[in-house]
Amino acid sequence: MNAWRMSRNLLPLDIAITNTAFSRVVKITTFVLSKRYEMQASYIDHLLNNSGFSCYT
Repeated sequence: MNAWRMSRNLLPLDIAITNTAFSRVVKITTFVLSKRYEMQASYIDHLLNNSGFSCYT
């Protein structure tokens, strides 16, 4: 019973650590991808804007 209560108390902490690590990985990945594909993305935006189609409604 004591061990179960302890593990139950530690579970939210584990979830918080996992979420923090996951969000950090997502941020780093997003940053790297945005840097790598910055030219392609701006070029695609340029094409979309010139074709009259806009993502921002």
